[in-house]
Amino acid sequence: MKNSFLLVSSKIIEKLSIFIFLSLLARVSVEDLGEFNYNFSFLSIIFILFNFGGEFYSIKKVNEQDDNLLQLFILKTTVYSLFFVFFYLNNDLLILILSFSFYLDSIISLIRTKCYLEKKFRNDVVFSTIERLIFIVLIVINVTFFENVLLFYIAFVISKIVYIIIFLIKNHNAYLYKSIKFKQLIKLFKESFSYIFHSLLVVLFVQVDVLMIEEYLDIKEVAYYTSATRIFFASLIISEVLGKQYYPLIVKNFQDFKGSVNNIEIILLSIGFLISAFVLNFSDYIINILFGNELHPSIVILQILSSVIMIRYIMSVSSNIISASKFNKLKVYVSMLCLILNVTLNYLVIPVYGIIGATLTTFLTEFILMLSYIYIRKVYCKCNFELFNASIIFISILYFINLYLILFYSEIMTIEVRFVCLLLCTSIVGVVFKKRLKRFVDLIK
Repeated sequence: MKNSFLLVSSKIIEKLSIFIFLSLLARVSVEDLGEFNYNFSFLSIIFILFNFGGEFYSIKKVNEQDDNLLQLFILKTTVYSLFFVFFYLNNDLLILILSFSFYLDSIISLIRTKCYLEKKFRNDVVFSTIERLIFIVLIVINVTFFENVLLFYIAFVISKIVYIIIFLIKNHNAYLYKSIKFKQLIKLFKESFSYIFHSLLVVLFVQVDVLMIEEYLDIKEVAYYTSATRIFFASLIISEVLGKQYYPLIVKNFQDFKGSVNNIEIILLSIGFLISAFVLNFSDYIINILFGNELHPSIVILQILSSVIMIRYIMSVSSNIISASKFNKLKVYVSMLCLILNVTLNYLVIPVYGIIGATLTTFLTEFILMLSYIYIRKVYCKCNFELFNASIIFISILYFINLYLILFYSEIMTIEVRFVCLLLCTSIVGVVFKKRLKRFVDLIK
């Protein structure tokens, strides 16, 4: 439980620093905010090609063989070097700097891999907190004295370099004298393909709508849409943190883990439901506080995306189970089909319905992806899914009634009524899942 608290606290600081950055950038210029988010979406796609499956792949491989950590570092650095040359020749300094920040992130993910496998969560929390605090200081100084967009980008690089330097100071002998094994490098490279391809599909699935909005609409619409999606992704913190704790358990001994799956999923659904209800009821306050009145169109986007939060929390365990199994390729096929569906629907709806159409497309394709993961996990991984019971159906109905009232009867949904709705949701979850919460806490201690 202590580890969970530390990781959640670290993630909150990380997301808070990003929101401070985006909020300050929005107040400098909505167009600069849109351009940054567009650049970020573009590089998120490129990033997958030199991140080699991220922590899902590195945790699995380093657990098999400790010196795979160094081999993965060599692979990432080699591939990124090729991209660096390309970005340099392209003469876009902002893209070049932001791409280097992404590369540093990929190296930091290797450090986190070792921390998670050795259960040294505190190390990562301390390093990340220092990194984020330095980042906040740099962007505040920039806004106060310079208001220079380039310095915003440079702040990302400096803060991540600090993280790596602190790690090297505390672990100065780590991995420096291990040999490079070319056969091992080639093997890791080949075995990473399904993870890279799946990660690429996931990122395309998330970011392709941003690229299409910029193509069919304009950079301000990108700012409106991405401001809401940033909050959506921030709401997934708890799912990500808990996943990093139980994913190594799946990798090491899946049979022992299977007995705890249902408890984990019930709790994640409950947390996702409460976060969804909070975001839904207070989306207008969240947008106005973080970004100001200029991004008012983001409110309805965030209200619709609040329902996807619950879908992501339900889907997270099934996704991790498949990633740890030998059926990861099936995730690739399903993700590819959902990506094709997403692109096709966006192509049809964005020119007509704008960012609202893109948001509804996201909801539909995320729902289909969740059902597909559940099917793979039940049929191929032989791990039952038991969430569809009376309690879950009741919770879902309660949520969608709340969503309907917010979207179509906003005039009667005063701040007091919204608090009552949230209190009602919290009380129901507490009563229904009290015993399961205790079991879940025992599991992650």
